Amino acid sequence: MPQTATPTPVATTTAKPPFRRLVVFTGKP
Repeated sequence: MPQTATPTPVATTTAKPPFRRLVVFTGKP
């Protein structure tokens, strides 16, 4: 995982449920 993409999912997790973060990291639906 590129460190550049790390801050983006973290911010999304704040607004979305935790399981959403896994979707962003894995890139799978």
